[in-house]
Amino acid sequence: CVSNIDVVNSLFTLTLFQSLLRAVNLRRYNGRILFVPAPGYEGFGDPVEQTISCKSNGATNAAEGDIPDVCNNETCTYSGPSTDDADLEWRSLKGPFVNVWISNIAFASEGVMIAPQAQFADGYLDAAIIKDCPWSVALGLLLRMKDGSYIESPYVEYFKVKALRIEPGLRVGSSTIGGIIDSDGEVLARGDRSQTKEEPEHLMAYGPPIQLMVDQGLATIFSPR
Repeated sequence: CVSNIDVVNSLFTLTLFQSLLRAVNLRRYNGRILFVPAPGYEGFGDPVEQTISCKSNGATNAAEGDIPDVCNNETCTYSGPSTDDADLEWRSLKGPFVNVWISNIAFASEGVMIAPQAQFADGYLDAAIIKDCPWSVALGLLLRMKDGSYIESPYVEYFKVKALRIEPGLRVGSSTIGGIIDSDGEVLARGDRSQTKEEPEHLMAYGPPIQLMVDQGLATIFSPR
């Protein structure tokens, strides 16, 4: 007979062992992150040249001409708030990265405060980026995620953004294996197998950039008191 306590203890031990094993065999990924910083975070990253890809309500600007055009032959679809303002400047960070976490809430789980400065309705996303670091540092960061103090490490870039674009790269040391991009646990792109030009495009293709933009106050929610 196995008690619930024994099961919980076994799962905790297994999780701890898996975390230690992953930290020792740390995976690092190439890639680039483009972002429009929130006020007060303009010093993060490096500036990039900005060109207009589409001018319309809800259209986006392109950093270094890379951001794809959201227009068709006649109209633009609404893809988020407009960044077609003269005072918005794109900046960039280049890999390798250990992890890139984008959130608008403080806790990723009960014991993981991934974005300690996040505010649900401030109109920004919080980016927590763990840069290339020794495995011992990564293990220490993991242990400091409970209270969010891990963002104080020089190996972590933590800032707020109005818009963000992720250009995923392959795992360091591999010519075929990439990472995993997910949204709240749902996999959006998986780079765990070789992808050639002959393969048809599919919804989980790893490599095409992913762009996020914040639309503050787009809807009003009414609820009973």
